[in-house]
Amino acid sequence: MTLLKVRTWRALVVAALVVVLSESAWGSSIPVGRYGTVFAETFDELDVSLLGWTLGEVSDPIALHFAFGAGPWHKPLSVSHGFDWFPVDDDLTNDPTVPTVLGLDEHLLISGGRAWEGWVESEFAGGWIWDDGTLGRGPRFDVMLPGSSVFVPAPGLVVTNWFHHIEFAFDPLPAGTQIHLRTDLVFVGGDLVTGSVPVQSSRGVGSAQVLGSPTVAVPGPGAWRMGVVMLLGTCARRRR
Repeated sequence: MTLLKVRTWRALVVAALVVVLSESAWGSSIPVGRYGTVFAETFDELDVSLLGWTLGEVSDPIALHFAFGAGPWHKPLSVSHGFDWFPVDDDLTNDPTVPTVLGLDEHLLISGGRAWEGWVESEFAGGWIWDDGTLGRGPRFDVMLPGSSVFVPAPGLVVTNWFHHIEFAFDPLPAGTQIHLRTDLVFVGGDLVTGSVPVQSSRGVGSAQVLGSPTVAVPGPGAWRMGVVMLLGTCARRRR
């Protein structure tokens, strides 16, 4: 192998390591992605009000960053509080004629890495759908940009509700952006017509299982080829 080839491969390896480290070295920040196989998990119980769940706080948001190879953020949401189980119903009567609507408030922070251009929330346990504002508050994706002190709707926000998953698209949000995501889950059980609600009898019955994942701009093949060409050019100049 010629000296040029050795230097070229060395440069490519260094560049790859820089990418890997920049995507993963974020301390306690949770790595999240879209299609990877490494899942982070955050478990939460019903708030004391019994009206929903809260992840993070305004003064202490949950730090997240996009990472290649990471999967969606897994959020098991229990319908218990402490050691007490409750019927899955917003007035605790287990009345099937009363829609069960539980709010989900998430306080998040983009801790670093690539800018986010979207966020997807999916409920995969079954029995729950996302409210479109008919029964609850309606989905909101508010942000506090770096250097600001107030929350405003994400710039360019477009919300698409597919009921079992909900998509938020917006203009790129840089690292340091704080997010307040507000959604409502409606329990419909196994019967989408009557919305019958089972009484909680054991851990996990009626609980929601939510996945969250960001959307980021990924360089296309042309961008990667250009990067390789630039590295080769740099190595050739150094050889001279």
